[in-house]
Amino acid sequence: MNNDLIMFSTGMITWDGHEFLDTIRDPEVWSNTKKILSHLESVSISTVSNIGTGVLNHIIDKQMGY
Repeated sequence: MNNDLIMFSTGMITWDGHEFLDTIRDPEVWSNTKKILSHLESVSISTVSNIGTGVLNHIIDKQMGY
């Protein structure tokens, strides 16, 4: 493995991409999502999004006392 820097850029993002980023924007949501994902070897971006949504919903439920 070399130490070459690889640049990646996108010109446009889909609506689903915006929703995904909004879902995982909170550091607590992203941290807990990564913890869950660390037990999995390979997942799709939709799976990451679904887990992030589940984590976010759990945090919201806790805040509301459910």
